Amino acid sequence: MEDSDPPGMLRTIKPFAASIGRQWRLLGIIGLLTALHAVLVALQPWPLKLLIDSVSGKPPSLPWISQGPALRIPAAALAGLTISFAMSALNSALSWFWSKAGQRLVLDLAVSLYDRLLRVSLPITSATDPATRWSASVPTPGRSTK
Repeated sequence: MEDSDPPGMLRTIKPFAASIGRQWRLLGIIGLLTALHAVLVALQPWPLKLLIDSVSGKPPSLPWISQGPALRIPAAALAGLTISFAMSALNSALSWFWSKAGQRLVLDLAVSLYDRLLRVSLPITSATDPATRWSASVPTPGRSTK
């Protein structure tokens, strides 16, 4: 082990850092969509609060809903549907971006591993060549394997 090699986990993560760096846009979009998802999750109980306030007779927390229960119930239903549709669209977008980023990361990793394998020099002789050993041990019609 050389002195310039990073210890332990850093040595394992180092090959992935370049792939992650190439996908920073997609991963940034995923981060923003995840933050928006957290906001929508926090807003999810709000329509139910409107209904409970309407039934209990408390004054509404928003001034545009002060016209009475006749407007509060449709507003709560519309808000609930809007939040549900937004969450569905957001989940679809998150799934698509995760799939796209994951496929690109796996492809980058496969290319880097293949490049690394190409740089490794293998001693190729007739005795150590795997293809030669395999073809010699496979029975073919008309030839004995003994």
